[in-house]
Amino acid sequence: MLPSQTELQALLDYDPLTGVLIWKTRPFNMFSSKRAWNTWNSRYAGKPAFTSPDRKGYFVGAIYNVNYRASRVIWKHQYGIDAVEVDHEDGNNQNNRLKNLRDVTGAVNHKNMKTPVTNKSGHIGVFWVAKRNKWKVSIGGKHICYREDFNDAVAERKQAEIDYDYHPNHGR
Repeated sequence: MLPSQTELQALLDYDPLTGVLIWKTRPFNMFSSKRAWNTWNSRYAGKPAFTSPDRKGYFVGAIYNVNYRASRVIWKHQYGIDAVEVDHEDGNNQNNRLKNLRDVTGAVNHKNMKTPVTNKSGHIGVFWVAKRNKWKVSIGGKHICYREDFNDAVAERKQAEIDYDYHPNHGR
């Protein structure tokens, strides 16, 4: 669980237009010695925080030796609550501008995903079924239809995304 909003705001500044967190100068009482205080503030204060990408590309950083994603820190810093999941609406997990972030459930977040690199057709939910010699269309584990023509299958899938309230960026 993240530190409180008050504590986050004492440690960090945030620019909602750029999406960048900046370390604030820390008071002497947070350190065990003057040397540690001086070292930390000269090294970090006024500089960008949470700038290291994790293996999925999200910016991460540590507060009191606990790692957090920048997007989650920003959400709590601004709204005072822990997000269920933070969705990057444009699909760029390094774009932490406040207008690009939203608190959603896992199911809603799943409706705004990139096309997996393992996808062979180039469109989520459109698969070739050799036994039928047709394209299968599915969404959310539900079978929609089979189509002989690939473009018809893609159109069916796009319509299903609208019908099932998927984000317009889904499958980018």
